[in-house]
Amino acid sequence: MTVTPDQVAADLLLEELVSRGVRAEVHGAGVRLWPKEKVAAGQITRLRRYKAEVVRALRLAALDEERVYEWQERVAICMEDGRLGREDAEAVAWKQVDCDQARPQDAHVGPGAAVAAQREGIANRGETTPCGPP
Repeated sequence: MTVTPDQVAADLLLEELVSRGVRAEVHGAGVRLWPKEKVAAGQITRLRRYKAEVVRALRLAALDEERVYEWQERVAICMEDGRLGREDAEAVAWKQVDCDQARPQDAHVGPGAAVAAQREGIANRGETTPCGPP
């Protein structure tokens, strides 16, 4: 899978927040930051711009290595075999990996794990997973 500039920007933003002592967690479809007084106005602007990537990075950081692999594999299968766009493929993969039940994840745990996991790519184990609504 290719790492996009927006994903890198989201990881950099999360690293900045951590360095300022700000904690971040996924809250519903959004991101909760605290303490708010440590968040700069420019960071809020960037968070709005990269919200989807920040949420994605936090959710992926909450997974262990095996589940990250599982998620990546499902995304790839849905895009290749199911001919879904990236956003739809990721939505299906989250449901299939059951990430909706994952606990909210603090940014300080390592949001860069999302980009690092993608850089490693997906090894083909010859497994097939049906791509479609769960």
